[in-house]
Amino acid sequence: MNKEIKGEDILDFAIEIEMNGYAFYTETAKKFDNLKTIKLFHLLAEQELKHEMFFKQLKEKRPNFDSSETLEASYEIFKKDFLQTYMFGDSGETSNRIKSVATVEEAIDLAINFEKDTVVLYSSIKKHITDKNQDLIEKIINQELSHIGRLLELRKNYNQEFTQDEDH
Repeated sequence: MNKEIKGEDILDFAIEIEMNGYAFYTETAKKFDNLKTIKLFHLLAEQELKHEMFFKQLKEKRPNFDSSETLEASYEIFKKDFLQTYMFGDSGETSNRIKSVATVEEAIDLAINFEKDTVVLYSSIKKHITDKNQDLIEKIINQELSHIGRLLELRKNYNQEFTQDEDH
């Protein structure tokens, strides 16, 4: 039985994702001494907070989602599979991941995967939203992509610094 997907469900999940991303970045930053890493993680946390506020405001506007056979057919998959396998879709799982992070490399890799998952989800949302909020979601997608770029740069620089330290 197909069930029409509700925009509210997607936006609730987007809000939770942003809250969990904020928690990940702020709590993980506390684990490290490297000022560059701490600053970047706090910057990313601030942006996750802004995204959360955006989705809350969007939810209040009750945007229209374009129902389609594809969207309706994928509703159960979306609810059961994607949301449950999404890296930071569950606050308990996010907390466990934060606790398990022992190195900067692990933190960066988790953050990159989180941001990639977010881009996939928000790209899916954008395809089905019918109003001017598409442009705003596109801006958030671009910010998430820039997060990936900054994290990749941090990983590259961190690896170079680590290799140089080993050479001396």
